[in-house]
Amino acid sequence: MNHIILIFTIFLCCIFVILSFCNLILIIRGLKKTNVPPSIFGTTCLVVETNSMSGESTDHIEIDDLIFIKKIAAEKLAVNDVIAFIDEETIITHRIVAIDKDENGDIIYITKGDANNILDNPIKKEKIIGKYYGKIPKIGRFIILLQNPLICIFLTTMIAILIIGLILNNYKHNRKKEASTLSIQRKNKNNKKEEFKLWKEKKKVEEIKT
Repeated sequence: MNHIILIFTIFLCCIFVILSFCNLILIIRGLKKTNVPPSIFGTTCLVVETNSMSGESTDHIEIDDLIFIKKIAAEKLAVNDVIAFIDEETIITHRIVAIDKDENGDIIYITKGDANNILDNPIKKEKIIGKYYGKIPKIGRFIILLQNPLICIFLTTMIAILIIGLILNNYKHNRKKEASTLSIQRKNKNNKKEEFKLWKEKKKVEEIKT
């Protein structure tokens, strides 16, 4: 039972570390006061605020989802890829519906939200942040809550207390197990001494009779 609780706690810690990592990215973005979100190891985390990519497709995105954007060379993008890009002062995550060239011969990407009826303004590769490749559904609101220092400190403290409690409990359990094993060994040793003593007495009695 203790092992199950320990594994579950480690799992929660891993989830918390991942969420804290994503939260750190969002905090850095806020501190930098820039429209270009920071990335760590080429990955950017974003919280979805609209339902423009809502739908039934396998890569649909809903409000409050935490999405992961991977930096990728614009030349590797293709129609039907979902990308995040900057349009004026807004970060948008929509699907590429066409790739074309403008009057200067530069490649432009035409995008549209799955739930939208109109196309977005054409964008160039310089505005592209990266390609969408995964999400954690409905966790975005919790990520935003973690940006509150008091809530973050509270959760970190609770997890730390839980881990310390499990370690101490496991230590006490092992100590009791060792004490029990030692007690049994001593009891067996005493039993052998008693058996040997009885055997010697029995042998003396037999010698006297003979």
